[in-house]
Amino acid sequence: MIKFVKFFFSWVATYGINMGLTYILISFFLLSKDISYFISILIITIINFIISLKFTFKKWYSHTVFVKYVVILLLFSALNYILVVMIKNYLRTNFYLLIFIVTTMIFFLKFIVYDRYVFKKTVINY
Repeated sequence: MIKFVKFFFSWVATYGINMGLTYILISFFLLSKDISYFISILIITIINFIISLKFTFKKWYSHTVFVKYVVILLLFSALNYILVVMIKNYLRTNFYLLIFIVTTMIFFLKFIVYDRYVFKKTVINY
Protein backbone atom coordinates (compact mmCIF):
# COMPACT_ATOMS: atom_id res chain seq x y z
CA MET A 1 0.00 0.00 0.00
CA ILE A 2 2.88 2.39 0.79
CA LYS A 3 4.30 1.83 -2.71
CA PHE A 4 0.94 2.70 -4.24
CA VAL A 5 0.71 5.93 -2.22
CA LYS A 6 4.25 6.88 -3.27
CA PHE A 7 3.43 5.99 -6.87
CA PHE A 8 0.31 8.14 -6.65
CA PHE A 9 2.23 11.16 -5.35
CA SER A 10 4.93 10.75 -7.98
CA TRP A 11 2.17 10.55 -10.59
CA VAL A 12 0.60 13.76 -9.29
CA ALA A 13 3.97 15.52 -9.48
CA THR A 14 4.81 14.30 -12.97
CA TYR A 15 1.24 14.95 -14.11
CA GLY A 16 1.64 18.56 -12.97
CA ILE A 17 4.91 18.83 -14.87
CA ASN A 18 3.28 17.23 -17.92
CA MET A 19 0.35 19.64 -17.94
CA GLY A 20 2.48 22.70 -17.20
CA LEU A 21 5.07 21.89 -19.81
CA THR A 22 2.42 21.09 -22.42
CA TYR A 23 0.74 24.43 -21.71
CA ILE A 24 4.04 26.33 -21.93
CA LEU A 25 5.00 24.68 -25.22
CA ILE A 26 1.59 25.46 -26.73
CA SER A 27 1.15 28.98 -25.34
CA PHE A 28 4.65 30.42 -25.41
CA PHE A 29 6.50 28.38 -28.04
CA LEU A 30 3.40 28.10 -30.28
CA LEU A 31 3.91 24.40 -30.96
CA SER A 32 0.95 22.23 -31.92
CA LYS A 33 -0.93 20.41 -29.18
CA ASP A 34 0.22 17.00 -30.43
CA ILE A 35 3.91 17.95 -30.63
CA SER A 36 3.78 19.74 -27.26
CA TYR A 37 2.23 16.76 -25.55
CA PHE A 38 4.74 14.40 -27.18
CA ILE A 39 7.72 16.49 -26.00
CA SER A 40 6.23 16.69 -22.52
CA ILE A 41 5.85 12.91 -22.33
CA LEU A 42 9.49 12.45 -23.32
CA ILE A 43 10.73 14.79 -20.59
CA ILE A 44 8.59 13.37 -17.81
CA THR A 45 9.75 9.89 -18.79
CA ILE A 46 13.22 10.63 -17.44
CA ILE A 47 11.86 12.30 -14.33
CA ASN A 48 9.45 9.44 -13.69
CA PHE A 49 12.16 6.78 -13.98
CA ILE A 50 14.32 8.49 -11.36
CA ILE A 51 11.38 8.96 -8.99
CA SER A 52 10.18 5.37 -9.46
CA LEU A 53 13.64 3.90 -9.03
CA LYS A 54 14.73 5.84 -5.96
CA PHE A 55 11.54 6.93 -4.19
CA THR A 56 8.67 4.60 -5.01
CA PHE A 57 10.22 1.17 -5.44
CA LYS A 58 13.61 1.83 -3.79
CA LYS A 59 15.68 -0.18 -6.23
CA TRP A 60 19.29 0.20 -7.22
CA TYR A 61 19.99 1.08 -10.80
CA SER A 62 20.69 -1.84 -13.11
CA HIS A 63 20.69 -2.10 -16.86
CA THR A 64 18.00 -4.79 -16.67
CA VAL A 65 15.64 -2.55 -14.70
CA PHE A 66 16.35 0.34 -17.05
CA VAL A 67 15.67 -1.71 -20.19
CA LYS A 68 12.44 -3.13 -18.74
CA TYR A 69 11.35 0.35 -17.71
CA VAL A 70 12.07 1.84 -21.12
CA VAL A 71 10.27 -0.92 -23.02
CA ILE A 72 7.19 -0.80 -20.79
CA LEU A 73 7.22 2.97 -20.72
CA LEU A 74 7.43 3.22 -24.49
CA LEU A 75 4.38 0.98 -24.75
CA PHE A 76 2.45 3.04 -22.18
CA SER A 77 3.59 6.34 -23.69
CA ALA A 78 2.56 5.24 -27.15
CA LEU A 79 -0.81 4.07 -25.82
CA ASN A 80 -1.26 7.35 -23.94
CA TYR A 81 -0.35 9.47 -26.95
CA ILE A 82 -2.46 7.47 -29.41
CA LEU A 83 -5.50 7.53 -27.15
CA VAL A 84 -5.25 11.30 -26.57
CA VAL A 85 -4.81 12.07 -30.27
CA MET A 86 -7.56 9.68 -31.40
CA ILE A 87 -10.10 10.73 -28.80
CA LYS A 88 -9.30 14.42 -29.38
CA ASN A 89 -10.17 14.01 -33.04
CA TYR A 90 -13.49 12.27 -32.32
CA LEU A 91 -14.87 13.92 -29.18
CA ARG A 92 -13.89 17.59 -29.43
CA THR A 93 -13.44 17.87 -25.68
CA ASN A 94 -11.10 20.05 -23.65
CA PHE A 95 -7.56 18.92 -24.48
CA TYR A 96 -6.29 19.14 -20.89
CA LEU A 97 -9.30 17.27 -19.51
CA LEU A 98 -8.71 14.56 -22.09
CA ILE A 99 -5.06 14.23 -21.06
CA PHE A 100 -6.17 13.92 -17.42
CA ILE A 101 -8.71 11.19 -18.19
CA VAL A 102 -6.38 9.10 -20.36
CA THR A 103 -3.43 9.49 -17.99
CA THR A 104 -5.59 8.48 -15.03
CA MET A 105 -6.81 5.34 -16.80
CA ILE A 106 -3.27 4.29 -17.62
CA PHE A 107 -1.99 5.13 -14.11
CA PHE A 108 -3.49 2.05 -12.45
CA LEU A 109 -2.27 -0.33 -15.11
CA LYS A 110 1.22 1.21 -14.96
CA PHE A 111 1.48 0.66 -11.21
CA ILE A 112 0.62 -3.02 -11.53
CA VAL A 113 3.08 -3.61 -14.36
CA TYR A 114 5.90 -1.65 -12.70
CA ASP A 115 5.38 -3.35 -9.35
CA ARG A 116 5.09 -6.89 -10.68
CA TYR A 117 7.48 -6.80 -13.60
CA VAL A 118 9.86 -3.84 -13.75
CA PHE A 119 10.73 -3.04 -10.14
CA LYS A 120 9.87 -6.37 -8.55
CA LYS A 121 11.88 -7.55 -5.59
CA THR A 122 14.33 -10.24 -6.51
CA VAL A 123 14.38 -13.23 -4.24
CA ILE A 124 17.71 -14.85 -3.60
CA ASN A 125 17.58 -18.53 -2.66
CA TYR A 126 20.58 -20.07 -0.97
